[in-house]
Amino acid sequence: MTRHSPLCTRTAEIVCTEIKGTEISVRRVPGTALVNPVSNEVIYTPPETESRIRELLANWEQFRHAADPLHADTLDPLIRMSVAHYQFEAIHPFTDGNGRSGRVLNSLFLVEQGLLPMPILYLSRYIIAHKSDYYRLLLDITRKNDQSGWEQWLLFMLRGVEETATSTAAKISAIRDLAEEAVRLVRETLPKIYSRELIDVVFEQPYCRISNVVEAEIAGRQAASRYLKALVSIGMLHEQVFGREKLFVNVKLLDLLTRRRRWGRFALAVNEATPPAESNGGCYFHGHETRFELAFPSRSLTSHTRCSLIALSSPFRSQIITAIAQTPVSVHVLLILGPVLLGTDAR
Repeated sequence: MTRHSPLCTRTAEIVCTEIKGTEISVRRVPGTALVNPVSNEVIYTPPETESRIRELLANWEQFRHAADPLHADTLDPLIRMSVAHYQFEAIHPFTDGNGRSGRVLNSLFLVEQGLLPMPILYLSRYIIAHKSDYYRLLLDITRKNDQSGWEQWLLFMLRGVEETATSTAAKISAIRDLAEEAVRLVRETLPKIYSRELIDVVFEQPYCRISNVVEAEIAGRQAASRYLKALVSIGMLHEQVFGREKLFVNVKLLDLLTRRRRWGRFALAVNEATPPAESNGGCYFHGHETRFELAFPSRSLTSHTRCSLIALSSPFRSQIITAIAQTPVSVHVLLILGPVLLGTDAR
């Protein structure tokens, strides 16, 4: 999406069509209502009739592009995005797929405004993780439409942008590190087939086909197959048959992309048996051989969410990990203070 093709109602229809896999247009049939799934109570009835919906969407377009009488051009783009997201969800223009479409439009808007080079800010994860607050705040604006409701909504969305930007930047950095690690591995073990272009191809997405290598003009089909199998032999890729074709899965990249992360400052204690007495403010390692997990106390010491350790941001990171790996489980208690990058792995 470029600045020469501004986001509009037709854009929203195209996005929703892609999401749903069938042609989607603005609602024409009345009767749409949002219902509480538990009580079956109707909690919100969006506008009806196609003409009214399109009229409201026209206002939504004007606001997004700072062309309304309220001087939206004086507002920060993140504020405009947040207000426009409320508008879109309140209009609820489609019979289904409004939430997902609205979140995609957020990313496209940030690209359009020059704040992102491409739509890589995945706000959906934050919104879904705080779904109850998300719907409550949307509904508060609709029911009250006061300054407090708008303020809480804007703060919610801005926190989402901040958290998502932080985690996305960390993920991008981790992917770069993983790619550089792959470069070193292939250079050392498979120097005859190494090329930076080959590494780039297997990091374009979590899986690679022989045709991807061929299309990148790295090698012909037979040589491309041989290269990918060689990467399998050193554990960089995993070969998997899918239908009639073979996929070569970059398992570490896939794991990195699908694992949730967040930054925090914690006091960590390595102990196989029990968490420290004052564990409510921290977490503890539960070790087995060289695989370690984290447990965060949840309401009580007997209820935990388990997580996998991704990285320690510490000048002693390598020494700490080496010490942990060499320490007999259930013998030591090691206290580590510092920021950690964690990936949740709920079980």
